Amino acid sequence: MILRGHATLLDEMRETVAGIPKQVQASVENPILPDFPIFTHWDEFIATKKSDRKWKRDTASGAEATPRLFKTLIGDLPLCQIDGDIVGRFRREYLKLPYNYFHDKKWKKLTPKQVIAAIEKLDHDAKKKLRLASTTTANKHVLNLIEYWEHLTLHAKIPRGLDNPFRGHLTARPRGRAAREEHAMWPTDLDKAFFTSPVYSGCKSIFRRGLPGDEIHRDALFWIPLFGRTMGVREDEICGRLVGDIEWIDTEMGRVPYLKIRHSKTSSSRACVQLSRIIAEAS
Repeated sequence: MILRGHATLLDEMRETVAGIPKQVQASVENPILPDFPIFTHWDEFIATKKSDRKWKRDTASGAEATPRLFKTLIGDLPLCQIDGDIVGRFRREYLKLPYNYFHDKKWKKLTPKQVIAAIEKLDHDAKKKLRLASTTTANKHVLNLIEYWEHLTLHAKIPRGLDNPFRGHLTARPRGRAAREEHAMWPTDLDKAFFTSPVYSGCKSIFRRGLPGDEIHRDALFWIPLFGRTMGVREDEICGRLVGDIEWIDTEMGRVPYLKIRHSKTSSSRACVQLSRIIAEAS
């Protein structure tokens, strides 16, 4: 209680002796956002991520789509106008786009807003067949904006202590049974056709892998699909492995081979994955 009273006394002395008016203190407690366009410091943000090695090169190039989409769907608004309602609108508009709108020839010459307008004119059946952008990709754009806001705070572009308006707009990823339909599996006939193709049954030569023959070449084209099909590891986790990453462990059932994964995408990823019997026998 004595300390609290001393702090109050110091505040009153500062107001009277130093001549600091109460309204100045109020402005510090309720900071005002600057009115510069929201993406004014985006290039600096990307450069910082690259120099700190927090983003890979492909992550940085993919993030370039975020400001482009935001400007097209919402506008290049001043920072002081950004709030939760604006962020929610950006997310809803993005999820109206086709998943491949940027690469599909049908949409490539149109702006995102024009693409959405064209989709709204389609009949019910055509809309039902259209595959739209996923919540996973929408999360990536929102996450980029969350980190950008934090960059602005860290580098004193905006006052500290402000709520990040982009937080709270991430959709939780389905897990367990709910996640089964997230990624479409290959049809059974296509799966069988691939793994009984000349690559595995025998090809003409290493330069004519599609023609039937007597040669089987156990190179990357042979191993990578097998690893992915039988072990469930990511593409970069397979392609970045060396021969020395395959190790053995002694168990009661004998020696078991496993793949040691280094530098995975996330810290929660598995460090070691047991090789399936198919892989062990093929080797």
